[in-house]
Amino acid sequence: PKVMVLEKSLDYGRTWQPYQYYADDCIDAFGMEAQNSRELPRSAAQRVICTEEYSRAYVWEDAKTVRFEVTDRYALYAGADMQNLASLYGRLDTNRGLRDFFTLTDLRLRLLRPATGGVAVDAANLSKYFYAVANIHVRGSARRCKCNLHSNTCLFNDGRLACDCEHNTMGPDCSRCKKGFRGGAWRPGSYLPYPSGTANPCGC
Repeated sequence: PKVMVLEKSLDYGRTWQPYQYYADDCIDAFGMEAQNSRELPRSAAQRVICTEEYSRAYVWEDAKTVRFEVTDRYALYAGADMQNLASLYGRLDTNRGLRDFFTLTDLRLRLLRPATGGVAVDAANLSKYFYAVANIHVRGSARRCKCNLHSNTCLFNDGRLACDCEHNTMGPDCSRCKKGFRGGAWRPGSYLPYPSGTANPCGC
């Protein structure tokens, strides 16, 4: 597409927020300067950007892959070779805003304008105005449910993904203590100490 928005939800699709904008002219489409995630400073790891990298004149089927580069943002903390994961997980553990930026329950794409290459709408060119997403891949830890670090697996429950909760927690995102285990306040799990983390289970 010539113009598109990737959006995410943290509440199972009740509300949505932009995750990244895509356009052939970011200023014209969204009033934002074009940026590249590889060029962001560490202080801007959570910045929602507009990229012109993937939007251009009409291209044929299978000719384009569009990305949201999570690894580029992780690399701001873990290093370009992703070797310093302790630094990344330490920052995720202590910075809720950063953790929430990489957390989601749902993703959606809004296709706003096709790449027509300036071709006028007539019978011979009408098919060029049809466009769609052929395939979506969500890779890595993003495939897991939002489980507050109390589960690594998800199950379908009433047509929705829900966490298979551990550590005496319950709920679709393991955000409550089970009955009989409410001796203390519920807390999310922790990434630290890396690599084992801390469960912070609900107690009796």
